[in-house]
Amino acid sequence: MLTQLRFEHQAKYDTLTNIPNRSYILEKISFEIVRFKRLGTLFGVIFLDLDHFKNINDSLGHAIGDALLIQVAHRLKQVIREGDTLSRLGGDEFVILATDLSSDEKIAATQMELITQKLHAALANPILINQHTLSISLSIGITLISDTHEDENDILKHADIAMYEAKKAGRNTSKFYKKNMDEWIQRRVGIENGLRNALVNNEFEIYYQPVIDFSSSKIIGAEALLRWNNQNFENLYPDEFIPIAEESGLIYEIGEWVLKNSLAQFVQWQDEFKGVFELKKIAVNISAYQFDNPKFLNLLTSLVQSSTINPISLELELVESALVEDSDKICVKMQALRDLGINISIDDFGTGYSSLSYLKKLPFTTLKIDKSFVMDLQDNEDDKELINAILMIAQNFNFNVIAEGVETYEQYRFLKEKNCGCFQGYYCSRPIPAYDFTELLKQNAGICSKLNNYSHYSA
Repeated sequence: MLTQLRFEHQAKYDTLTNIPNRSYILEKISFEIVRFKRLGTLFGVIFLDLDHFKNINDSLGHAIGDALLIQVAHRLKQVIREGDTLSRLGGDEFVILATDLSSDEKIAATQMELITQKLHAALANPILINQHTLSISLSIGITLISDTHEDENDILKHADIAMYEAKKAGRNTSKFYKKNMDEWIQRRVGIENGLRNALVNNEFEIYYQPVIDFSSSKIIGAEALLRWNNQNFENLYPDEFIPIAEESGLIYEIGEWVLKNSLAQFVQWQDEFKGVFELKKIAVNISAYQFDNPKFLNLLTSLVQSSTINPISLELELVESALVEDSDKICVKMQALRDLGINISIDDFGTGYSSLSYLKKLPFTTLKIDKSFVMDLQDNEDDKELINAILMIAQNFNFNVIAEGVETYEQYRFLKEKNCGCFQGYYCSRPIPAYDFTELLKQNAGICSKLNNYSHYSA
């Protein structure tokens, strides 16, 4: 029995490093292909090659080379995710099978990139073997399953091809097999690097979209929306760079900058138009990452005090996805904000969290009807019913309501007839720079008017 087990182990494990071998990893990839065909579960393969390993073998001997391979295998095994498989194909070639990735291809690609970053970092420090200090780096090829016709050998070959592309690119780097995905990853890395210098280079700007009261047709406030004026990237919108800022941790510094400057601007407008009309609110989007930061409450308290804004004029917008985890903890923090007088709205209401139980538990003040419900309401009876339901919920819970994305008179009229409280959208104004918002307030003293001069910006 022990002999049989030993033979089975030798058949599937590398004798030098005691990790799975080529036969084992091909078998595992084949199994994951079946899962992909049946369930659509994405997985990826990473092909690693040690840069200049041959030079070490030739100059120091195979014993040192073998010892190095053992140490490399140990380091790589320490950083891969639980459930992923590290294998050695032979020589200085290793393969990692990364399973259970996101079903979204771009998110899966980002997950693979994060894994490779850890792999590179694992070998950043030299390895000491028999008084030899050896510095080693990796060339890495990455591929994701994308075609049900691919077999395990195709996938391994694709990762191998990508690895050689990394070699050609100068080594100590990673490349994706799919050209379009590789370009996307390079864009993402470039955006992250650009974000690190954006505040220093004064590249951020805050645009403001008016919030209009249906009953008076007057501007009662504004929503602050971040824009990034970067010359290196085309079509760069917040829905692309904000998630990258969140993943990299840069959202904390950027978020503080947005809060500080939008509060200061709002107080300036209140002073400038005092006695002419009343600006009641400035709404600022808060990332779930910001909100979860233990220092967020103290930071916000400090910014409110230093800006001299009346806390009741500040409304923080949270997306529904921020409410899923640890509702008790969220409730405590939200109540602390409410105790300060700060209002809180649910942004894009109806598109995220499937349960409405949080409405009675969490101390919100405002619901924002998502623009996806508004855009087709004149032709879609389901959207009309959904909006009716949201307005009824708001009435029962005593919430304020703002409809987003109002672009036509028909949408405006329907919402007004249903006694919706406020709206935002192109029917009044696109998001515009602070100077233009000031001019808008000067020209019409807060009365809603159509603006057609800013067509290249989106809500």
